[in-house]
Amino acid sequence: MFLRSKCNCLRIVTEGSCTHILHTGYAMYLSSELEQIFRVTHSQYHLKVMPCNATKHKSPILWDSVRGASTLDFVIKRWHLNYPCCAWAIATTPTLGVLDVDTKPGKVGAETLAGLVAAHGELPETPTVRTGSGGWHYWFQFPEGTRERCPFLPDLDCKVNTAYVIAPPSRIDAEYHTDAYRWVEGKAIWEIPVAVAPDWLVEAIRNGKGQPAGQRRTATGEARMSQEARAESNPWEAWVPNDLDGEGVEEGRRAIELIRRAGIHLARGEEPESVRCLAWEWSQRCIPPMDESEVHRLMEWVIRKELGQRRSR
Repeated sequence: MFLRSKCNCLRIVTEGSCTHILHTGYAMYLSSELEQIFRVTHSQYHLKVMPCNATKHKSPILWDSVRGASTLDFVIKRWHLNYPCCAWAIATTPTLGVLDVDTKPGKVGAETLAGLVAAHGELPETPTVRTGSGGWHYWFQFPEGTRERCPFLPDLDCKVNTAYVIAPPSRIDAEYHTDAYRWVEGKAIWEIPVAVAPDWLVEAIRNGKGQPAGQRRTATGEARMSQEARAESNPWEAWVPNDLDGEGVEEGRRAIELIRRAGIHLARGEEPESVRCLAWEWSQRCIPPMDESEVHRLMEWVIRKELGQRRSR
């Protein structure tokens, strides 16, 4: 089989459980796990990848997070040797991203998406991943300027720009992750093209109401919420957004408020990846909007502090 490479042809030859990746002038010996990673980086989209911790937080191993992601074969192979038990993540781009449908216990992503589909029609065929917790990652081409929103509707996230998603065949060590991440048969990103996001989906991402803070919780332990309990009440009526769902603030208060509000979400047990998305969205509602590098620096600090406190408990 031949796949397009940036500078030459890539030949993938499988021998038993291992794979040779052959380029003009050199060869590389890979496990079957890395075969899928290289198929992603050598697809027509040349998506970058990076190693992540295989825990429920799925935090990046690299100090510079998504900025350190790479398509270079020798870098990826070195990561594979240095972090043999890691999970793998794919970095999204300004126009290539993921609709993340969360279906963990107590989550209603499937129901939210079903409502959209009933109103607007089916999603187009596009590369699709079945997550380890039973959710779905739908890859789409988004218009320039689309911002990541986590969530934009109850338990539906848009991962685009400087976000990342866990890549098959990673397996996460968490209570609700019972399987490895897998490309749906015939719908891997090197097998079919990424579809253009429907207009109704883009509109929902831009104008969706998000999710009440009381519903944005992890799916384990006491934080589980039943779908029946959600259906019995309207959580919007008593929702007071004093966290990252609230309005932005003026210059001079932005940094301290970002740290305080992000801390509220992390203390609830929310995943750092989702809090990063919320923090970036909130920072752009400030006056003036915060710089991306400042948001990244502050979030790295507050996440490290929170994870350190969790380990010491």
